[in-house]
Amino acid sequence: MPDFASISASLDAIASGSLIVVVDDDSETATGALAGAAQFMDTEKLVWLSRRVTGLIGVPMSVFVALRTNQHNAEWLAEFARLIAEMPEVVEFYRMSGEVDYMLRVVVADMNAYDAFYRQLISKVQLTDVSSSFAMEELKFTTALPLEADSLS
Repeated sequence: MPDFASISASLDAIASGSLIVVVDDDSETATGALAGAAQFMDTEKLVWLSRRVTGLIGVPMSVFVALRTNQHNAEWLAEFARLIAEMPEVVEFYRMSGEVDYMLRVVVADMNAYDAFYRQLISKVQLTDVSSSFAMEELKFTTALPLEADSLS
């Protein structure tokens, strides 16, 4: 197995389709850069590895969960937000306009993990509708924002 002595060597390996394992070395610079590079890992390879290596968990399934409630008060929202904050599977959480009140993006390893998440959610919060859509394929993912230089000044 190659030794990735630099971040650029790791990025080159990721770009060529190699699977790398990122280890936090307590260096602020390396942690941020390698965490950014790790987002491009092939989830199929990560799942394969997670089934063979102790202590590594694959998370290949994205679920978009649309929630409706008949509760529209500050106290309910504060409690709901607190409960969602305690659920590590929720990676995005939005209050919406329109037919849906809240939208979650949940990332789990498989359908059984989603079912456990769903059961935990409905046992803790009063909702009138929960509708889940499972991502079939991730066609684009980025954390880069479309900021123009002129808008920053």
